[in-house]
Amino acid sequence: MQTSTQAVRARTDEPFLERFIEAHEAFVLRCASRHAGFAVTRSDDEYSVALLAFYEAIRATTRQAGRSARMRRW
Repeated sequence: MQTSTQAVRARTDEPFLERFIEAHEAFVLRCASRHAGFAVTRSDDEYSVALLAFYEAIRATTRQAGRSARMRRW
């Protein structure tokens, strides 16, 4: 299953959402580290912010090409 399809499913399936986020933890950490300019760990505030942003992006995802509603406005 493609990541975009999984994100759409995760939007309405809470147990799947938890597994989806766990499976993409390394991605969240990489993104947080890249933007923070240092190696972010799970105990850093930057990780919490990145995790929240990832969660919000999932919740905003629609079936239209797996893009978030906010992204379609651009």
